[in-house]
Amino acid sequence: MSIRSWSILLFCLLSWMDLPAQTTEPLRVEPPHWWTNMPENELMITLHEAGIGTWTPEIREKSVRLKEVHPCPNPNYLFLTITWDAVFKPGTISIRLRKDGQVREIPYTFKGRDLTFRPGGLQPADAIYLITPDRFSNGDPSNDVVEGMYQTTLDRQDGMARHGGDLQGIINHLDHIQSLGMTALWLNPIDENNEHKESYHGYAITDHFAVDPRLGDTATYRQLVETSRRKGLKMVKDVVYNHFGDKHHLIRDLPFPEWVHGTEYHPCNFRATTLMDPYVSEYDRTMFNEGWFDDHMPDLNQQDPLLAQYLLQHTWWWLEEYHLDALRIDTYAYPDPDFMDRLVRETQAAYPGIFIFAETWVHSPAIQSWFMGQSQLNRKVTRALNSVTDFQLYNALQAAFHEEPGWTTGISRLYYAMAQDFLNPNAANVVTFMDNHDVARYFGVVDRDYRKFKAALSILATTRGIPCLYYGSEVLMKETANHGVIRQDFPGGWPGDKKNKFTREGRSRQENDAFTLIQRLFTWRAKTPAITKGTLTQFLPIDGHYTYFRRYGESLVMVTVNGNAKAREFSLDRFGEFTNGYRQARDVVTGKIYPLDRSWFMEAYESRVLELER
Repeated sequence: MSIRSWSILLFCLLSWMDLPAQTTEPLRVEPPHWWTNMPENELMITLHEAGIGTWTPEIREKSVRLKEVHPCPNPNYLFLTITWDAVFKPGTISIRLRKDGQVREIPYTFKGRDLTFRPGGLQPADAIYLITPDRFSNGDPSNDVVEGMYQTTLDRQDGMARHGGDLQGIINHLDHIQSLGMTALWLNPIDENNEHKESYHGYAITDHFAVDPRLGDTATYRQLVETSRRKGLKMVKDVVYNHFGDKHHLIRDLPFPEWVHGTEYHPCNFRATTLMDPYVSEYDRTMFNEGWFDDHMPDLNQQDPLLAQYLLQHTWWWLEEYHLDALRIDTYAYPDPDFMDRLVRETQAAYPGIFIFAETWVHSPAIQSWFMGQSQLNRKVTRALNSVTDFQLYNALQAAFHEEPGWTTGISRLYYAMAQDFLNPNAANVVTFMDNHDVARYFGVVDRDYRKFKAALSILATTRGIPCLYYGSEVLMKETANHGVIRQDFPGGWPGDKKNKFTREGRSRQENDAFTLIQRLFTWRAKTPAITKGTLTQFLPIDGHYTYFRRYGESLVMVTVNGNAKAREFSLDRFGEFTNGYRQARDVVTGKIYPLDRSWFMEAYESRVLELER
C-alpha cells in the first residue's frame, strides 16, 4: 500500500473518532479560472465546500475530459484533474456534481492565453526598488480596515501592526521611483494575509489567488503592473513555497495530513548547511527541512504531488493573469530541493525570459554558490535558478567600514568577497544590496556616517550584479532595531504627515544629497556599458585603498575607495594597465576632474566613481 493510501486510512480512522471541522465558507474553486494554449493541456481543480467530496463529479463537454478524481479523506474537498484537446476554445465549461438524485452545475472559465506576452526578466542593466507595501504610502484610506478580517485596526506607532500603505500609494509615487534610475519593482507579497498578527509583511499567505483587500484589489494590482510597465519599470513577484499562514483554508481545514510537517509548532533550526554538510545528522537535516519558520507558518511538504501541483499552478496563474517579469522566491533553501528545482525549470520553460532569483540567507560564498548550481568546484550539481540574493557582498559591506583596514579586515572584506566569485557560475546575475526588509538600515549600521553610506552605495551601483535598493534609502532611513521598525513608513506617504520626503522641500539638505547621489549614480549606471556589460578587474587593497575597474570596449570606469578613518595620499602607479593612455578621470556624480599623472589625496572614507578620458 502506498504512503498516501496509509495516510488516508489513518486520517479516516481519526476522522471516525473526531469528525473533521465542517467549513461554513462558500464554495471555493482554485485556480479561479485558467487559460487555453498553456504548455500543458491539463489542470488540477480544487473544490472546497462542506461535504462536496460526497458528490460525484462529471464533465460533459466537447474536447474536455475528467481524467482523475483524487481520493481525499476530508469530505470537504474534491481534487479533479481535467484535460482538453488542442482544438478546445476559450469559454465556460460546466463541472457537474451528482448526489442522491440531485445535480449541481459549477461553471469554470477558460480564457484565451495572450501568446504575445514575454516576461521582461532582469539583466545586469536593471536596478530594483524594494517596497514593503503596508509601509510606503496610503493612497486609498477606504481600504485601511476591511470588516471580517482578523486584524481590523491601524497603529502607526506599533511596528508590528498594520499601517495602511497600499498599492494605490505605490501607483501615486511611481514617478518618484522612476526618477531614481530604478528599472524594476519588487514588492513584499501582496497576497491575502488574513492572520491574527503581523499580517502587514505578507509572508503568511492565507489565499494564494487573492490580493490582500487592505492593499487593494485585482484591478488596482493590474493598474500598478501596467502603469509601471509604461514607465519602464518591470514587476517582480515575491513568492513563498515553504509555508502557508495558519489561517489559510488549506490549513484550517486540512485536506491531507501529509501536506504539512506536523500540526503543532516545532521550530526550524535555520541552518541551510544541513543540505550539503557531508557530516550532517539526520536529526538536524530533518529539523531544517520540516521545522516551521514561525509559530503561525506551518511547514509544507512539497514532496506531496497534489500540493506540488497546487503550488506550481498558483505560480503560473499569477504570471498569466498579470504578466509579471520576474519571481523572487522567499526562503528558497527550506522547501524540498527537488520540487524547487522542478518549479523553476518548468516555469522557465513555460515563460521564456522569466528571471527567477532566490533568497539564500547563508554565511559563506561556498554555501551561497551551491544554490546557484554548477560551479567551478562542483560540476555535478545543476540548478535552474537565474540568481540568488548576494548576502556575501552584503556581509562584506557591513564590515568594510566598521573594521580597521587589514590583510583580511575592513575594506579588504570586499576584495575577498569578490575574489570568491570563482565559486559562482553566474556572478553577473546575483542580486546585490546594502540592506533589505529583513536587516538593519545601512545608514544606521554605519552610525549615520554619510561618507560610509556614500562609499557603500557607490560600490553597490558599480560592482557586478543587479543592485536592489530598499525604499527609504534615498532619504537616509536609519532604523536598526527590529523588523517592525526597519520597515518604517515613508514620510509623506500618509495624509497629514508633518514632512513629505517625496518632495525636495520636505527633505533635509543631507537627504537631498543622498537622493541626488542615488539619482545620478543609477541613471548613469543604466546607460554605461562598462557597468551593465563590462568585465570587472579588482586590485589588492593596499593601506586601506581599494580600487576596481569596469570595462566594455571604449567604456572604462574606475571605482576607488579610501577605507581609512583618516585622509591618505595614494599612488596610481600600480593601475597602469588601465590608466595608461588616459589623461584624466571625471567623477560621474560631481563632474570633478582628477589628473592621472600624479598621486591622489583622498579624505577619510572618500569614494569616487570615475569615467576615464583620453
